[in-house]
Amino acid sequence: MGQEVIASILSLSSEQQVLVATAVLLDGREAARYLLTDVNGTELANVAENFGRLDPEIRTALAATILRAALQSLSQPRNGLARGSDDR
Repeated sequence: MGQEVIASILSLSSEQQVLVATAVLLDGREAARYLLTDVNGTELANVAENFGRLDPEIRTALAATILRAALQSLSQPRNGLARGSDDR
């Protein structure tokens, strides 16, 4: 089951991973209800529901790891240039 949860969340965009991981960290098994209101709510709710079935200690650690990785990915410059540099 854990591998399925990891595969399903990693198939999401970084933004969606942040939403799911945050919801799971905030409310564990009930996270799916919050995510149903998103544009992609059904998909996100399904991922969160499966996430919520994991043991709480594993769920929390995994959600925190995914959240950290997704936020790092989102903070990387998209054009390959370092922040603050110019393209001259």
